[in-house]
Amino acid sequence: MIKSQVKEWQPTEISMDFEVTAILAIKDLFPEVKILGCYFHFNRCLWRKAKQLGVVKSKLGVIHVKLCTQLAHLPPDFLDEGWLYVMSESPNNMEVTKFNDYFVQTWLEHKVLSKTWNIYKQCDRTNNMVESWNAKIKKIIPEKPNIAQFLNGIKKDANFYFSKSNRPGDIQISKRKIDTIEMNQRIHNIIQQLLSGSITVGHCLEKLRF
Repeated sequence: MIKSQVKEWQPTEISMDFEVTAILAIKDLFPEVKILGCYFHFNRCLWRKAKQLGVVKSKLGVIHVKLCTQLAHLPPDFLDEGWLYVMSESPNNMEVTKFNDYFVQTWLEHKVLSKTWNIYKQCDRTNNMVESWNAKIKKIIPEKPNIAQFLNGIKKDANFYFSKSNRPGDIQISKRKIDTIEMNQRIHNIIQQLLSGSITVGHCLEKLRF
């Protein structure tokens, strides 16, 4: 809809979930756009599959899944080496083997998704802010609104944020936000150690999983 009304709009990046059909539709409209996957959803997909396969029944299985989730933070040039490290430490059982097959097929070698889940250098690792706004706007705009209701809801939402921006003293930074800033800084520091050669890829992943 936006594309039809604003024909010159050419986004360079779009953050979204790992829905292949939606990604292909976006790429069809904007061939050059970079799709940024949500780390929260990537993480959740891995843990859901691990639980489904029974991988998390053992402590070593849990560690293995944690290492896999941290691959998303690595610079792309280190990903192959990172996966080799994960495999070298992989428990040798049927459940983990099935999980590894899933990871390769769904994330490492998938024609579409393989290019979406790495979050190296991303400031926002999740699209939770977008989903939070989406939940808020649903309370303002009724389901299946007419154009007047839609525009009125958008105007009301815009006025809310405009008034907030004029009263910066009213904006409070939550403890969760502070924790996120500290976590992002910690991840950044560990990755810098990897890039400087101070630590190996394996050591990097082990530090990230804690």
